[in-house]
Amino acid sequence: MKKILTCENLTEASIVKARLENYGIACYLTNQHFTTLLPIYNNMLGSGIQVMVSENDYQEARKLLIDKIAPHTQEVVCPQCGSKNLQLGLGNQKGLKIWTVLLSLLAFIPMGNLKPKYYCNDCNAEIE
Repeated sequence: MKKILTCENLTEASIVKARLENYGIACYLTNQHFTTLLPIYNNMLGSGIQVMVSENDYQEARKLLIDKIAPHTQEVVCPQCGSKNLQLGLGNQKGLKIWTVLLSLLAFIPMGNLKPKYYCNDCNAEIE
């Protein structure tokens, strides 16, 4: 079995699974319990609900899910200055976010879900 896609929540994963099964592609979900119980840790630990398909059906499944696998086909532009000099990362408050992760790990208390964001290298704006 091979991972075709990682989803953030059970609803999205179930829709993907139903879509594949409608086309006769057998698949199953992994990590759905961990992700549902502790969604705050999704991006910190690299988890998420994984949709698995057999290696024989992998290419066909990729074709069916191309909109989910590669949704960003257009170039991202900064809304403040119009620059295309953007970077995907932790953003402007990188030190605070790293400190949050460390404190969260030491205290065993989830402090927040850290999702990567685009930020402009020219005007330092964060883009959601």
